[in-house]
Amino acid sequence: MERFELSTLMAYADGELDADTAREVEAHLVSSAEDRETVRALRHSAALARAAFNEALTEAVPERLVATVATG
Repeated sequence: MERFELSTLMAYADGELDADTAREVEAHLVSSAEDRETVRALRHSAALARAAFNEALTEAVPERLVATVATG
């Protein structure tokens, strides 16, 4: 059975594939329990990371940092 590279499964789990490639992966997942589990685990770990860093991702950038970047 053909296997997709982990990077392709990661891109699929993240919704980053073009429509044609996503359809190919979806068709493959119908017959590959191992890759379905990989995609499930990737989605789960992404959800955990989003939950862990959500607050930091939504907080304002400190003015001191903005000023430093602006002045080079």
